[in-house]
Amino acid sequence: MGLSVKAKEMVKFLKSNGFWIERTTSHHILTNGVSTVPVSKHDNEELKPGTLNGILGSVKLTRKELEKWLGRN
Repeated sequence: MGLSVKAKEMVKFLKSNGFWIERTTSHHILTNGVSTVPVSKHDNEELKPGTLNGILGSVKLTRKELEKWLGRN
């Protein structure tokens, strides 16, 4: 079974890992000063598996870290 994560949860997770919202367009654009990543503004929307993996890969965080943060490990 895949990991189900809403866009607002991903934004909170990224913020807890040193990211902030740099700007908002059709997406929230988050950065930590080194990496920048877009996340959907549709807060209650479940992120698709490919989108979730792409976000985590681009910011060098793992599914395991996300699962632990969500309390789903």
